[in-house]
Amino acid sequence: MITANDSWTVIIGDVIDSRRITSPAEFHDRMMNLCDEINTRYRDSIFAGMKILKGKDEIGIVLSPHSNFYQVLSGIVEGLLPVRIRFAVASGIIDTALDKGDVSLMDGPAFHNAAVQMAALKKSRNLAVNVSVFKDGRDLLLEGYLNLLIARKNEWSLHQLRIIKKYRQGYKQREISECLGISQQAVSLALKSGQWHSVNEAEKRLNAFFNIVSGGFTV
Repeated sequence: MITANDSWTVIIGDVIDSRRITSPAEFHDRMMNLCDEINTRYRDSIFAGMKILKGKDEIGIVLSPHSNFYQVLSGIVEGLLPVRIRFAVASGIIDTALDKGDVSLMDGPAFHNAAVQMAALKKSRNLAVNVSVFKDGRDLLLEGYLNLLIARKNEWSLHQLRIIKKYRQGYKQREISECLGISQQAVSLALKSGQWHSVNEAEKRLNAFFNIVSGGFTV
């Protein structure tokens, strides 16, 4: 049963350099499609679905307690490339419109915490994620880990991303080369230059971390 004392994970995302987007209407449609994709893919972890909050610049989403929020961040980052986005992730109580299931109507300490994290993030300019979930040293460790992973993904070209997605789905390099009409050497080079194998191993460890601490969130 949902109660006002539950600790929810709030993610606020802010598109970086949104004023440089040359086709705002097209980007808005892209954001709407990404919201649908994220809400479908991670529906088991989502309490209030991803939604555009302020024009084309900001998105919000609320995850159920103990959720692996990295998977959601990663999905958003990859879905927006080459546009970049920064995230404030915070846990806490939601005491307004909790029963509505609409992130744009909700408020409370979790959102206030996220707003503080986003303000600090915008001042730093160099980071993509601020985390205030565990309220201890694990947040700092997660911030370092997440910022490194997202910085790596932000360097992927759309060509690399297409190849990596297919490889992640289980396609062999030969199959990818045939599907995309490129050489197998080009596939191998894209995986290597994107440091896919290192990213994949890092993500496995991060997912294992969330599995271990899934019952240990404190507010």
